[in-house]
Amino acid sequence: MKIVNQTLSIFQNKIVLYALFIIFGLAWLFTFHNRYIEADECILGEYSYSFLHEGFVRVKSIPAIQDWDVRLFPHHRFFTWFGAAVIGIFGWSITWLKVSILPWYGLFFVLLHQYFRLNNLSKSQFILAALFVFTTPIILLKSYSFRPDVILMTEGMGLLYFISKYKNEKQVKDLVFAGAFAGLGFLTHLNGAAFCIAGFLFLLIRKEFKALIPYTLAGAVVGGIYFIELLPDNNFQKFIDQLTNWPTVNHGENFMGSGPISLVMGRVQKLLSEHQRFFWGDRVMGFSIVFFLTLILSFKKLKQNHSDLLLFMLVLVLSLNMFGSHIAERYLLFYYGPMAIITSLGIFYVAEDTKWKQVLVSLSVLLHFVFSVMMIGKIVDRSEPIAENNEEILSHIKDDGKILVPYEMIYNEFPSRDLYVYKTYEYLQESMPDKKMSQLQLFEKASELGMDYIVINRNLANDKGRWFYNWKIEENSYYEEYHQDDKSLILKKI
Repeated sequence: MKIVNQTLSIFQNKIVLYALFIIFGLAWLFTFHNRYIEADECILGEYSYSFLHEGFVRVKSIPAIQDWDVRLFPHHRFFTWFGAAVIGIFGWSITWLKVSILPWYGLFFVLLHQYFRLNNLSKSQFILAALFVFTTPIILLKSYSFRPDVILMTEGMGLLYFISKYKNEKQVKDLVFAGAFAGLGFLTHLNGAAFCIAGFLFLLIRKEFKALIPYTLAGAVVGGIYFIELLPDNNFQKFIDQLTNWPTVNHGENFMGSGPISLVMGRVQKLLSEHQRFFWGDRVMGFSIVFFLTLILSFKKLKQNHSDLLLFMLVLVLSLNMFGSHIAERYLLFYYGPMAIITSLGIFYVAEDTKWKQVLVSLSVLLHFVFSVMMIGKIVDRSEPIAENNEEILSHIKDDGKILVPYEMIYNEFPSRDLYVYKTYEYLQESMPDKKMSQLQLFEKASELGMDYIVINRNLANDKGRWFYNWKIEENSYYEEYHQDDKSLILKKI
């Protein structure tokens, strides 16, 4: 017990904390090499590419789904524009799109540090909070991923910092910045409405009634930019239609509800399921365990000394749950600013408490780091030179026909090839009685949509739940083998 008890003290030592940062930092940087591509990085990249070249968003690679290939209205406005700027400067490159998230990640830590300075908290407490965020498995993944998650985490931290700064200094400019960060969150992702609502509720509960005006105006001005695209013609109706008829049915229903009763019932069900977000899997579970343990064990002192922080965390959780689209672990990043602060402060309080509490928290911290190491191993295990492989695979197709490919193959070949992706067929499955499309049905639909070639790479062939497990091709009258090697199987239309 003595050894474990000492462990908690170790995590208060700045030298140890710096050493852990260096070790995990080097491992994190190592995972950048040939980092695998997440599915959403592909569609989000295509949003930005089409906006840059056509002035609006469409998903050409996904035909036959709610006119997405004509125009898509429910997209992440600010994130789309940001990605378009990156592509405009650096070209169509998954590496540069991933790298573009890092400045936002750095800004998060700047804002986190400023929060600790603002509230006269120690440097060790800041380093510990930063370490928990940095080593959380889902952050190790998302911090080098072209997705809006880290940007949203940073916007949430900006809201918390400036609203706290206003509470301390009573300057209107801080309310404007707080509202701007909240509005930018909404402009980045519709779920960012949770930031706008959380800030409003916080000020309302704290009876800062005059403060609500500049905060709300700033948020409305920045967030209102989202709707400019929806003003002409019947764009707003198209936006609602696409949003409420999202191909993954539950997304649309959960976001808007199919009626008042279903909306209310859905929100009650979501509220009762919020804990699932925190314990979704090993990518978030470790940090969540440490957070809840320290929150429970040091709640009295936290409430006494940091009641505003606890209130902000509470209204943010309720706002995201009530007004967000659905429960998913990636949206847990909305909370990671206040969660990290609460966890760090809680550990310092527990370190002054009884031994059994210290032992319990020490074990949970060690478990967190075990999950972190596991995540690094998983990332490295999946790494491969995917852009180079994609170029090599597509080089076997000499003409300019339509090519059906796994989504990750749009990097970096999208500008030079007429590529379409399997996402169309995955979405079409959702409308089938058993939500399963057979290989023959896929061939039939692909032929109907004019696909000249079908590419099956190793990832697709190794997936038991997809159509081509172990490279198996059923006899059919639509496609025949065109080329095969150790990296791919290419079929050509008969």
